[in-house]
Amino acid sequence: MHAASAAASLDWLTTAKAHAEEWPILVQRLSGRLELTRETDPVGIELALQKILPESDWSFASTALIWHGRRVCVARNPRCDACGIRSDCPFPKRR
Repeated sequence: MHAASAAASLDWLTTAKAHAEEWPILVQRLSGRLELTRETDPVGIELALQKILPESDWSFASTALIWHGRRVCVARNPRCDACGIRSDCPFPKRR
């Protein structure tokens, strides 16, 4: 394997690992704010979400939660005023 190919593989692996570590944090925060589950550990959250979402939606739901958590429902200062699901979200009412 060439050095450039090895570096590209390492970059991809590092990125994939970062996303895998980020998933539990974002999904935990959003599933709690949206009151989708009361579970707090990643495995419990995943199992709870699998019970309420059809399997065909798992991938989309995961991606949607991650992007929403990155762009709108950020940790410290969620942008509730810019949120497209604010009317259905219990979080702004608790703030």
